[in-house]
Amino acid sequence: MDIWVILSVVISVVAIILIGAQGSKSEDASTAIMGGAQDTKLFAETKERGIDLFLTRATAVTTGLFFVFILLSWYL
Repeated sequence: MDIWVILSVVISVVAIILIGAQGSKSEDASTAIMGGAQDTKLFAETKERGIDLFLTRATAVTTGLFFVFILLSWYL
């Protein structure tokens, strides 16, 4: 097998694990749509801290690397 394909598979598995480890944000959206708390804003800015910030950044990096490796495996 080509090294780019193997690296793409490894990075995709890591990305799947990182995405699965992130917390669910659907509860906030469903509360806003269904008429929960009146002060809940659907697109309110909240700063991620700690592990949430790490998981978000790590997910962005691994998915970016995944697309780069897919393009490299297709190009080479």
